[in-house]
Amino acid sequence: MLTNAGTREIWGEVMPEPRSVEEYGAYVAWHPDGRPVGPHDWSIARALEHGETTHTNEVEIQRFDGRRGAVLMSGAPI
Repeated sequence: MLTNAGTREIWGEVMPEPRSVEEYGAYVAWHPDGRPVGPHDWSIARALEHGETTHTNEVEIQRFDGRRGAVLMSGAPI
């Protein structure tokens, strides 16, 4: 996965660049109901693994600088 300035701004300057779905485990996030977001829950993983399109899923994230924030996720296979 390639990152850009926007991604680094969201997650913090120091962040892993996953090369497989399992490596998304380095990213810490929670669903609105409090369940942790697992590696296979991320929109990009669902698009890659199942050809699934996801629309605007909001999750709370733990940034790599320790702060928390929220992101909207969506994904689609191309």
